[in-house]
Amino acid sequence: MINFNLRLTSTQKKSKAANLVKKTSQFNYLLLGTIALSFLDISLGNYLIDPYDLFRHHNIFDLKLIKPEKLSYDRLFKTIDIINIKPEIIILGSSRAKQAINPNHTGFSDERTIYNLGIDGS
Repeated sequence: MINFNLRLTSTQKKSKAANLVKKTSQFNYLLLGTIALSFLDISLGNYLIDPYDLFRHHNIFDLKLIKPEKLSYDRLFKTIDIINIKPEIIILGSSRAKQAINPNHTGFSDERTIYNLGIDGS
């Protein structure tokens, strides 16, 4: 009788350990899945809303979003604009060139792309 009880308790101990390992692995998979899903949700939201106008895609939902941060960080966004637009004529200068020279003026030829790279405080 004693041997039978010892076998039963050792089997129960093994099953408890196996059950603990199973629960731990399930928790780990659930945690990693939740982190991955959260990261995917945030990335997709940033892509669709495009708060800094970096992706330059047409807004699917036709939201008229005003992006005030783009006006505050000229140095960051104008370098990205140069890469995306690839203008043929670039107007360089300080805030005076930025505010005084209009790239859409009729004095510039209409066939070339013009970009005003004037930056405040330069």
